[in-house]
Amino acid sequence: MAEPVSPAVLTVNQRARRQRVIDAGLALLSRRDYERIQVRDVAEESGVALGTLYHYFSSKEHLFAEVLVKWAGTLRTSLTRHPLTGDTAQQRLTQALHRSVGAFERQPQLARLVASLELSSDPFATEILARLDDATTSIYLELLADIEPSRARSIVRTAEAVFDSLLRSWSVGRLRMPDLHAYLSDAVALLFADERAFADEPALAGETAFAGETAFAGATAFAVDAVFAERPDSDARRSGGSRGREAARDRKGGAVA
Repeated sequence: MAEPVSPAVLTVNQRARRQRVIDAGLALLSRRDYERIQVRDVAEESGVALGTLYHYFSSKEHLFAEVLVKWAGTLRTSLTRHPLTGDTAQQRLTQALHRSVGAFERQPQLARLVASLELSSDPFATEILARLDDATTSIYLELLADIEPSRARSIVRTAEAVFDSLLRSWSVGRLRMPDLHAYLSDAVALLFADERAFADEPALAGETAFAGETAFAGATAFAVDAVFAERPDSDARRSGGSRGREAARDRKGGAVA
């Protein structure tokens, strides 16, 4: 795999050409699914030679990871232009997650793109997705500024795990959109119920912040499973519960999901 040129060393004209490729990829994605787009299609749409395109991007996965970043940037713009109206952290996080769902509902091919890119072995695509994940998490964390930071991160990371699982089930036709919204609201409500329980419980002598974080992560995993308990046969329940437990294990081991 050829290593692409870093955007940091590109000239103004080269950066503009690279951006034109990304814009073309997003435009094509609005008309067809990721699997039906070839790199040469993007080159033709952008008016950039195929060889030049590979000068900027190592692979199709790398290119469309950048496309996803451009599209996902609209979330912060949306929150800035149309501020959330919730009075509590729970309400604000719930509204932000539903706003994200709405964006995917308008462009379902983007949800399928996320699922495809998560399987990519391209290190450039993987690195971009990790940065995107961190950026999205930071947006949600800003909505929970009045909650203790480690617990706020537990809430957000577990909510994101539920969001990802539900979105994947919806994108392949295993879950209806009204159910997705309902399950997501229920999950957030359960996570904040756990947060309140931990906040009200007196700390044990010598209890460390890490111990509290581990306990909270475990409780949120059970909360995630509880959301899906009403539909024991659903694929959403199996995948959602698994993601919740994985998120808890990651935090227990000190890893970032």
